[in-house]
Amino acid sequence: MDTKNTALARAKRETKTVEKLDWGLFKEAIKENEKVLEGLKHSTATELDSSVSSFTKAIQEAVASSTISKKVTFKPDYHLQLPRYIVDILAERRRLERIYTTTRNPELKRRINKLHEIAKKKMREHKQSKWRNFCTCLNDHRVSDTILWRKIKSIEATTQEKPPKTPTLIHNGSVSADPRKVAQIFAEQQEAIFTEPDDPAFDASFKEEVDAHHYSATNVMEGGHRRHAAEAAQSRAKTEKIASF
Repeated sequence: MDTKNTALARAKRETKTVEKLDWGLFKEAIKENEKVLEGLKHSTATELDSSVSSFTKAIQEAVASSTISKKVTFKPDYHLQLPRYIVDILAERRRLERIYTTTRNPELKRRINKLHEIAKKKMREHKQSKWRNFCTCLNDHRVSDTILWRKIKSIEATTQEKPPKTPTLIHNGSVSADPRKVAQIFAEQQEAIFTEPDDPAFDASFKEEVDAHHYSATNVMEGGHRRHAAEAAQSRAKTEKIASF
């Protein structure tokens, strides 16, 4: 197949095997080995090693018996697919990151940072290589070819920023996707939620009277505190004057 033909490359379907663990089957498998797990001994080093081996074997057998495999057919996106050597670098970095979360080893952190820089460099080189190949494959077409202009148009589609898409809203039986209408409906709903509703049992005049009494009582208390402080200051001044004679 000509890999330069984007349409054929996208149309090509690949198949891979996906494995998934069924936790229900796993629990049943563990229950079947429950007697074996309960009989583990650890009095001596030999018994401990034997128990660890039996426990590991029971877990592995439970995983193997409860793992479901199936084949999945998919269309790979060749614009996003990375080569295997970059995927391996990223996988190694993730593996070291999982270990680092528990060990906090500074040497692992340095290796993780190093792999991160290598992966960035390799991805940049891969992107540049794909761009060079893309530009080279344009030379295989004539100006009158539709595929040529389709490829050139695809460049503009990837560089232009798409406007945000307004979700479709159903309100009062009508469907609307207009940004202004959606914003207006949302504003009305928020206003209804955060506006204090009219309560027929609420007495506004009584509240005003209580507020007025509270205000006057507060002023009286503050005035009394001020007078008391002034009298105390005068008394201290007289006492100091008498003491000075």
